[in-house]
Amino acid sequence: MELIRPGTHYDFIGMKKITLWVSTLAILVTIGSILYHGGLRNGVDFAGGAVIQVKFSKPVNISEVRSAL
Repeated sequence: MELIRPGTHYDFIGMKKITLWVSTLAILVTIGSILYHGGLRNGVDFAGGAVIQVKFSKPVNISEVRSAL
């Protein structure tokens, strides 16, 4: 099994400037997107607290469930 065929030549060093510009652009777009959307959204594992999911067979009043907890 060959991953790279013999005789293939890729000019990695010659593409250095292009790849640096593409990487820089990708990083700037990512940082801009994070700033535009108001920062990163932390899940419960980073923000602290707990998530509890409960399933009922009949409809219940949410205020009764909250007061019971």
